[in-house]
Amino acid sequence: MNTTCLRLSAVCTGLLLCLSANVAVAQEAGKATLTLRPHCDEPKERQNACPAFDVENPTTLKTAALEEGDTLDIDIVIENPEKMPISSVRAWLAFDPKIFDGQDIQITSLFPVITPGEADFSDEGYVQIGVKADDAARPADDIIPVARITMLLKGNPTGGKTPIAFHDLKPGIDGHTTVTSIVDGTEKNVLPAILGQLLVIAKGSLASTVSGASATSQSNSQGSTASMTPLATTSASDVSSAAAPAGGRSAFVLLQTQNVRATTQGTSVFVAWDALNAPDLTAYNIYYSAESGRYVHRKTIAKDSVSATIAGLEKGKQVFLAVRAINTAGEENSFSREVSVTVGNPATSTAPLRLQGDTNIPVRTPTKIASVPRPPREVPGEAGLPSWLAFVLMTSAGIGTVLAARRQRTALSSPR
Repeated sequence: MNTTCLRLSAVCTGLLLCLSANVAVAQEAGKATLTLRPHCDEPKERQNACPAFDVENPTTLKTAALEEGDTLDIDIVIENPEKMPISSVRAWLAFDPKIFDGQDIQITSLFPVITPGEADFSDEGYVQIGVKADDAARPADDIIPVARITMLLKGNPTGGKTPIAFHDLKPGIDGHTTVTSIVDGTEKNVLPAILGQLLVIAKGSLASTVSGASATSQSNSQGSTASMTPLATTSASDVSSAAAPAGGRSAFVLLQTQNVRATTQGTSVFVAWDALNAPDLTAYNIYYSAESGRYVHRKTIAKDSVSATIAGLEKGKQVFLAVRAINTAGEENSFSREVSVTVGNPATSTAPLRLQGDTNIPVRTPTKIASVPRPPREVPGEAGLPSWLAFVLMTSAGIGTVLAARRQRTALSSPR
């Protein structure tokens, strides 16, 4: 029995050590970060001497007060304390195009390969940057300038301040904000889960006033018969929800609808998503179009639904979709990650839909759909041991209790 106990204890200890090692690896995932600073022309060896913005709070920097007509001149910089060789950078910044006019973007010579269309401003409010280093000359300094950005302050932000924030930060290399390095022969995103933002402060009263309110979308109570509204053109770059809240907007706009997936049959597309955990949620908007990132149709779904059918589409045409949630104030959260599917071709589905309790979308069999596996998602706030490890530990504890009880009975029954 004692030998068995020792073996079980060794197994549990080994499992705990493995768990600790996995936690340590997860904690090391973010080894570099992106930040914004005032433009600095210091040479490579004096980058540490460059000025920084004041700190508003642990995740927010702030500028000095600017006046209408002033130019905001900033650098995007990689802080790289471990001096990893950086392969590529994708840094999309969300800003309010009613407040700023984009003037110029200058990419540093450290990243000579520019992704087509990703060294520019979008009309919807994005600084779009996507660059790569030469394979033989990857920068590996502790501070690496990426780009210089200049924007003109032209309007009055509600509340006298407006944020500029990195957009679409997520694990992996598919987001709009990534910094990659070759780790164990594989290109990996080395950014942490959270990046800071820059709060631009406006001085005095500017001439123009910007309203941050968005139009309230109407939804019906059934969800399966929701309205479908053509749009003038809505873009996934809509900064009213992509950046951090400013002025009268709530933290709801920072949330993002997750795990959107789509499949198709005939002339219909079926789309589903994870329910958004927000007490002021009132409905969902599904945006879709034949053009990626620029949506001309919208379908509103009641808050209790997490799926919808879009019927009557042209077979053989690719459709791009994204989902946003709406709260009681009429605000919409950030666009979900965009998915696409070719109408009538189930092989293009992003994932099989198995929605047993949903009458709005028929149950699909995985054998009819080419499933694209997704990596497991980490859920913020969850803690504790994996169930299999907890079972082993509980079993070990139970065995220990039985052995202790048996020893106690033996001792009590032995003659004294």
